[in-house]
Amino acid sequence: MHMQRNTGILISLAIICVACSLRAPHIVNPTSPIGRAITPSRGILGSTRTPTDTPKSTNVSYPLKTLSMTEIASQNFTSTNTMEPPCNSSLTSEKIIIKKSQKTGWCELEVPLRGYRTFGYRLIYPQEWSVRLAGAEAMNLLFNEGVLSGKNQQVFLQLTLTDLPLEKADQATYSFERLDPDPLVDPDELVKEKSIDTIGDKQALKLISIKENQALVRYFLRYKTTLYMFEIVTPLSDVNNDDYNKLLQSVEEMVGSMNFLD
Repeated sequence: MHMQRNTGILISLAIICVACSLRAPHIVNPTSPIGRAITPSRGILGSTRTPTDTPKSTNVSYPLKTLSMTEIASQNFTSTNTMEPPCNSSLTSEKIIIKKSQKTGWCELEVPLRGYRTFGYRLIYPQEWSVRLAGAEAMNLLFNEGVLSGKNQQVFLQLTLTDLPLEKADQATYSFERLDPDPLVDPDELVKEKSIDTIGDKQALKLISIKENQALVRYFLRYKTTLYMFEIVTPLSDVNNDDYNKLLQSVEEMVGSMNFLD
């Protein structure tokens, strides 16, 4: 009897152990993070990398946009979203006023010269050109400084006082304060052409000369005692090409647009 009782107890314990093993969960590879979402890093907004993750490198290059010369120039002006220099800029002040011209593609510029002995002026110039005041007296203009198109197309407008008639304007001189006067036209220049031309409604003295390896074209206008000289200096190798001819056409358009301010 005692042996049968012990055998029954052992069988009961075996049944209980089997039942317990069937209820216990099965764990496979407990260290594997299968199915776990990576916690976003707080240091990198919107990133799915944790601070200990190593970013993947790439050999793919992404070239920067190349700006055109016109776009680069437009960045030097304010208050514009256009791709070209606007007709109003940081130059606008009591000494110089720039606004859009009624002529498409051109700007209107005014230099009042209040308080000067010379008379002020108003003219138009191509919209894509740059312009600044030049000279110690802030009454002259320099167009296309830096030459945006890559060509020699710089134009200088200089004012001086003279009693000479228009046909002798090339003999005029310029002086600042008490300095000795300098001739507007260097005596060493070889004059190739000199004529009085009608440009628009203006009479202008046109002078073409050569000095060393440069060709110089000047247009002189006179109003009362003020002489206005447009000067274009071009390498001889560039004379008579398309860019040069277009430049002279533009300058003559500027000359013809001149209005003198009393």
